[in-house]
Amino acid sequence: MIDLNILFISLLISIIFSVIFAKFVIKQSHKIGRNLLKDKNVKGDPLVAGMGGTALLFGFIFGVFTIITYNTVLLGTVASISLFAIISTIIITAMIGIFDDLFEIPQKIKMFLPMIAAIPLIAINAGDTIMTLPLIGTIDFGIIYLLLLIPLAVTVVSNLTNMLAGFSGNEGTMGIIIFITLSIISVLIGNLEILYVTIPLIGGLIGLLYFNLHPAKIFPGDIGTFIIGGAIASIVIVYNMETIGVILMIPCMIDFVLKARKGMPKTYVNPDANGRLYPPKGEIRGLIDLILVSGKGLTIRQVILSTALIQTMFGIIAIAYILMR
Repeated sequence: MIDLNILFISLLISIIFSVIFAKFVIKQSHKIGRNLLKDKNVKGDPLVAGMGGTALLFGFIFGVFTIITYNTVLLGTVASISLFAIISTIIITAMIGIFDDLFEIPQKIKMFLPMIAAIPLIAINAGDTIMTLPLIGTIDFGIIYLLLLIPLAVTVVSNLTNMLAGFSGNEGTMGIIIFITLSIISVLIGNLEILYVTIPLIGGLIGLLYFNLHPAKIFPGDIGTFIIGGAIASIVIVYNMETIGVILMIPCMIDFVLKARKGMPKTYVNPDANGRLYPPKGEIRGLIDLILVSGKGLTIRQVILSTALIQTMFGIIAIAYILMR
């Protein structure tokens, strides 16, 4: 059994340290005039601090090691190697994001960098090489699972979460919903170790989201989106929840397909005089544009609420899948 008190303490610590580091990044970015980005979805393109994902990273680290320290010192239980592999993968994806935010790595290279973060998962022989695929049946992928499918999964999920970013609070709210879903599923399947990862991530995202919601004072950057993607992929791989992972990533997949049809364009949208967003020329260049067309013009907050509802729907589907197995 897991002590619910330590999970709550971990959540609070993650929120507190995320807030502290977010405030520090905002202050220092404006003070030195670096790592400032234009919020192109807001009239006047105001400058906003970037690299907010560092706040999520430190919130997560302090939160997860609070749980590990409590278990080790007071309960005498040692964290599993799988947990440390997940933590390592999350930290590596964060480092890749930091490097990209600082040096703007070309997209063709950045697409494959998250594969490096899969090394800890490969090293512990994470997951089960036998997978059951819809309409195909059960397949044992053997060494291909370790050397190809695991790196590919980390890369694909990290890039999908990064692709749907760009609107203040969007990636944060969707990330929170996904990790809440995975937390509920961990209880349903009786694998509570997953909570060691999801609870600190939820706390870190809540702390960051306080400054990231419209009008944003900070952006998560690639650091934040890569952490979210790396964490989702790691949890899904280590705990053999591939089908759940696919269900939760469907909104991002839809966004990818829509953007691929248009040559992967940037989907920034400038608001009109009333603060409402409309896709240029009514083109559907991604999931956000599809939402805007369906809503016949929405505010940023309405867009974020819409994507949150969509992600919640797929979260419910994922939970229902577990209950019906």
